Amino acid sequence: MSACVLKLSGLPAPRIQRKVRDIVETLQSIELLLSFLEREHFTVIGVEMAPDRRMPVVHIANTSRCAWLKRNHKAYNMARTYGGYGQELVWRSDMMGCRVQWIERGH
Repeated sequence: MSACVLKLSGLPAPRIQRKVRDIVETLQSIELLLSFLEREHFTVIGVEMAPDRRMPVVHIANTSRCAWLKRNHKAYNMARTYGGYGQELVWRSDMMGCRVQWIERGH
């Protein structure tokens, strides 16, 4: 696990409080989503959260459950790349204030 450092020095107290509140709300959204994904038997690979991103990204393994996610949560093909396994499709679904993302390889 890597550390996260947030530099808030020099900001007025109300702005610091607002930023901390935003971080707490984002972490709560991630927690809710992770609970949902666990209940639905998805395999979480990792979570990305950065101040310059609109929403945190939860990476999941490409399993048969992803087809369900495509049908029920309006997943969309975000990118088409080429890697060691041939063409790779990056899929994304916005859920609970987060982005869920996975890669399908070998297309």
